[in-house]
Amino acid sequence: MQVKKWLITLFISFALLIALGFIKFTQIQAAIAFGESFPEPSETVNVSPLTPVNWQATYQVSGLVKPTQEVTLMSEFSGVITEVNAVSGEQVKAQTTFITLSSSQEESQLAAIEAKIALAKINVQRATQLFQQNATGQQALDIANAELIVAEAEYAAVRALIEKKSIRFPFSGKLGLHELTVGQFIQAQTPLVSLFNENAGYWVDFSIPLDKASWLSDDMQLSINEQSVTVKLVSSANQVSKMTRKLTYRYAITEGPLFKGNMQVNISLSNPQQHTALRLPSIALRYDPIGTYIYGVVEDDSGQTRAQRFDVNVLEQKTNHIIVENNLPQTLLVATDGAFKLSPNLLVKVANDE
Repeated sequence: MQVKKWLITLFISFALLIALGFIKFTQIQAAIAFGESFPEPSETVNVSPLTPVNWQATYQVSGLVKPTQEVTLMSEFSGVITEVNAVSGEQVKAQTTFITLSSSQEESQLAAIEAKIALAKINVQRATQLFQQNATGQQALDIANAELIVAEAEYAAVRALIEKKSIRFPFSGKLGLHELTVGQFIQAQTPLVSLFNENAGYWVDFSIPLDKASWLSDDMQLSINEQSVTVKLVSSANQVSKMTRKLTYRYAITEGPLFKGNMQVNISLSNPQQHTALRLPSIALRYDPIGTYIYGVVEDDSGQTRAQRFDVNVLEQKTNHIIVENNLPQTLLVATDGAFKLSPNLLVKVANDE
């Protein structure tokens, strides 16, 4: 009797389990059917075709513009300034006097030496007369002549010292800034003012790796601060820098915009060899930890357009466009506006047809 009750219980339980399973199955089927009644998720984007371009590799380097004729004036001696003949920024001529230092002590020495020379000349005349009269020997005449030569040499040395206390401009040009005034005391070897000749032109110095040396030529066009400049090779360093492992070149600027001395500039070098690359709108480029990529819009087997990821190697990046290696299908349409919404194999609707 107990066995019969247990069998009835098991049968009822099994029937309930089957009934519940059937109900759940019908609910799932209904949910699937309901989901299939909605269209497949999609995103709308703009697309752009690939544009083949002839591309040159570029290398950015920092350079320094230098005047070809520039000098910093200094005094060999300490002293008090007695004369200042040029103001800051003035155009000056070669060999004109800039400043003069006090030479009162040297002037006094000159007066004493002049008297010494006059006496030496008298002694030479007297010794010559006595020698001609056989009243003295050759030695006395030689001594008198030697004393005159020594006195004249002393005079020339002091006169040269006075000349050195008048600092002159070695060439015509434009003065820099200075604060020199009459009565000011200056120390020896103190920089006074810079002088450069604007009309002599400018050099531009820059350093590049050895593997970029073939990009240069004796006469060439350089892009300096995004401006085209004609330059001519002046010289290059005789060895590679131990610190940077780069070689320094100096070019003379022969034609182009005006620069200022000691101006830091950005130089763009271009590889003379060109190769075909692809240009895309910058907005098409995407990033992830793996690298850079774009989404192309391609048709699947059913003729629907879907997003497909293409990894790209960016050669150059500008504000509005990028240049990538030519390893994409030539007929590929690239997602631009709205590309950030895409994922691989997502259904895509094209808003434009470029």
